[in-house]
Amino acid sequence: TLGVRKTPREYLQALEASRVGSSVGAEKLLFPKTCAIRPHKIHLAVATVEDLDFPTYGTLKQIHASGKSHGGWLCASEAGPALRLFLAQQQPRGEWLYMAMNMAFDARGHKRIFCLGRDDEGHDRLETTGAYQGPRTLWGPESQFVFQVPDAP
Repeated sequence: TLGVRKTPREYLQALEASRVGSSVGAEKLLFPKTCAIRPHKIHLAVATVEDLDFPTYGTLKQIHASGKSHGGWLCASEAGPALRLFLAQQQPRGEWLYMAMNMAFDARGHKRIFCLGRDDEGHDRLETTGAYQGPRTLWGPESQFVFQVPDAP
């Protein structure tokens, strides 16, 4: 559900209260983002790069285009921290999910997206990752991306 928290600061407080670790980059990426005005549910689906028709590697641009062609669309940036809170203490260890979202600039001017995971020691994390080599950055076939999908009828 988006819009439960009204400001990025409320998300940071909720992450801290849930004992979710976050990187400085993730915290910076939240600002100056806006949050939904009214609470509303969204539906999300996870697809691997291989599920999206790339058996070896795909660029973020290709992954986004394929996700859209499969009926999904990019998530609002608020979906990253909202999903992290929803999955707290439930996500399998070692699993990392990358949010299909428009890349945003971090404090250093690097383009980033949210990634959320549970490390091998069981700590929930909200991080950022980026296209370090620009549009040529390749994502492996096992990389999992989260897309927003239409409501079920």
